[in-house]
Amino acid sequence: MSKADAIVFLGGRETDPARHVLVCYLDGDAQMIAPAFDDLNQRGHAPKEQLVLARFLSDQLARIREPEVPDLKPANASSARTAVLARLTGQTK
Repeated sequence: MSKADAIVFLGGRETDPARHVLVCYLDGDAQMIAPAFDDLNQRGHAPKEQLVLARFLSDQLARIREPEVPDLKPANASSARTAVLARLTGQTK
């Protein structure tokens, strides 16, 4: 399906707020997708799934990256699974 056909399938450029975000994404309209998401979010009755998808597409189009979270575990830390396997391996030898 072409991009133009997909936009028509979704109801065109003047559709409901949830589909409007999808249309903005298909159009590649980074300036309009944020207000479209805000409109959907402020209505308060959108299902969580729609909000998650709309936010994801908005971030993808705006090229917003997740903040990098530093690794806070100690250098010698290991998972519980690794510790149990090491203990079991030590017992069988």
